Amino acid sequence: MKKKDFEKAEAYMRQNCEKSAHAEDHIYRVLYNALNIAASEENVDLDVLITACLLHDIGRPAEIANSSIDHAEYGSKTAYNWLIENNYDNAFAQSVAECILCHRYRGNNIPKTIEAKILYDADKLDAAGLIGIARTLLFKGTIGEPIYTVKNGEVQNGTDKENQNFFTEYIHKLSKVYDKMTTAKGKEIALEMKNEAERFYNELYGYLDKLYSGGNSILDEYITE
Repeated sequence: MKKKDFEKAEAYMRQNCEKSAHAEDHIYRVLYNALNIAASEENVDLDVLITACLLHDIGRPAEIANSSIDHAEYGSKTAYNWLIENNYDNAFAQSVAECILCHRYRGNNIPKTIEAKILYDADKLDAAGLIGIARTLLFKGTIGEPIYTVKNGEVQNGTDKENQNFFTEYIHKLSKVYDKMTTAKGKEIALEMKNEAERFYNELYGYLDKLYSGGNSILDEYITE
């Protein structure tokens, strides 16, 4: 890939990048994850992969403005049109668009090309491990959701969906991302990240559970009728 082509796609990405947990830093982490995975695969079109990584979330602002919009579908069409307008050939534009269409976690489009599979895995890895936990905690804080909830004096472990908090997000989403990898390297990286995330969750929940249990016991002994 020529430097001018990379910089052109990079500049377009920045123009369409919303300021959130899916901002520029996410894009580059996905790109670097993808390059790491690609090094273990054969016959990868790196021009397609790099361009798709840079543009894969350009539909996010539209989705945020209108929740009925699927950012993967919107971004796929937008990227295709931009590439054609900038004199990329149709085959290249279609390949990039397909990668973007298939990258969404909840989407029904299954990645088929090696470039689409790599982007899919790279994007999922950024929701995994400690970085996935950090992003989730940042987002939960932004929207005012707590790390955990307490019921009848006990810290809830997140299995109950009744209250939205970090623990419920971890149990019902973050802990399940690891089984969705499509490449051998992606699965290998995901397994390492899974162990890190499980350790973090178990230690944090264990600390809070012990703190509340001990604190309540002391209060029960100290406070009288």
